[in-house]
Amino acid sequence: EFMYRRIALIASFFLGLLTIGQPAAAQLNIQSATQVHTGLSVQHGIAYAARHDVYLMVYDDRVAGGVKGRFVNSAGTAVGNAFVISSQAGIAYANDPMVAYSHDTADDVFFVMYATDRGKQFDGPPSAWIQRVSFTGTGGALVGNAFLASEGVYEIPNDIVYNPFTQKFVAAWGRVYSGNTETDVELRFFNADGSASGGIVNVSNGNWTQNHARLAVDWETNRIMVAYEGVSPASPSPQQEILGLWGKVVDGTTGALLTGMLTVGSGFTIHAVPVFLPERDGFLVGWTTFPVGGGRDVQGRFVSSATGTVGTMPSNAYTLAGTARSEDEPMGIYDAISRKVLMAFQSSGGCPNDTCPNFDGAVLDAMGAVQSGPFTQLSTPASTTGTYSPDVAVGEGGQFGFSMAVNYAANYVQRASWPAASTPG
Repeated sequence: EFMYRRIALIASFFLGLLTIGQPAAAQLNIQSATQVHTGLSVQHGIAYAARHDVYLMVYDDRVAGGVKGRFVNSAGTAVGNAFVISSQAGIAYANDPMVAYSHDTADDVFFVMYATDRGKQFDGPPSAWIQRVSFTGTGGALVGNAFLASEGVYEIPNDIVYNPFTQKFVAAWGRVYSGNTETDVELRFFNADGSASGGIVNVSNGNWTQNHARLAVDWETNRIMVAYEGVSPASPSPQQEILGLWGKVVDGTTGALLTGMLTVGSGFTIHAVPVFLPERDGFLVGWTTFPVGGGRDVQGRFVSSATGTVGTMPSNAYTLAGTARSEDEPMGIYDAISRKVLMAFQSSGGCPNDTCPNFDGAVLDAMGAVQSGPFTQLSTPASTTGTYSPDVAVGEGGQFGFSMAVNYAANYVQRASWPAASTPG
């Protein structure tokens, strides 16, 4: 029971439309940010290890090349130097990293998944590879060799999470077929020692292109929501596309499909993002839509974990954010201790060319209702051209860590926390 109280599942989700500029201090203390890297970097991710009270930020180094990582503790102090997770020796690239940690188990290991042409002709199409990483007390160390997670043909890494119910990692990617006219969402389970637990599961398994999946784990009943974007398999032709936001619920042990394809949202959508809400026994799935007249709105819809029923929350499909501000690239996390959801997202409201200087944020209750926000200044590093692509991890004692790319020229871990009165237990 203690383990599950400490689990906070990483997934993406969007915030509610309330008065812009509500101060974050009402429910959240914004702490300092720690710079972990200087130089061109685009993609990154973050995970937290309660056993060591450290965050691991992983990022692609577009100057020296390859994927690197660095630890930051809950006090905001970098622990050790940056270390290489995947060099570019003998390959053209290694990028787009993401990371998950084996929460509250004796395995004590991070899984870092990234895209690389390793094992192919130089500068060939990517596949999904995984490197296991440990914390030594003074920095990071690689555990064993990197291994191929996907088929090794042409796969684009989508997401990696840890399922505490089975104590296994779950990796998802987009499998691109010949001619780039069809992509399927696939996933596979892995034991903490890196061995595969079963074969590859084709989740979307339909005509045309479905990709960019995100995962959320129902750690109470061992079900996984796979939300993804793309073209419906029912589309008559590529010239008559039926676009939307789709989803399927799968068994957390075998990957067996428990539902058919769910139509969560319709029309041109990007950034499929599910969040597990244990008090609701289901998932809030959010996405970005593009309304007539320009800008970007964020919509959401509830999906039952038990039945896959696409329900209402509070209406069929409703706007969570946008309209007055254009919001995008969000990440959110449910904190099982405070029973709240904290959101971080990239805002382009009032800023030209998506260059708002800081992240916006919001706080939601356990049912998904917005308690405060959206508010500005969730991140603190000074920026001139933008702060991009938040990822979020939950720490101990009501603290959270965010990873970010500032000006695409530096990477930071930002910390924030609930006030003491907001963290019972």
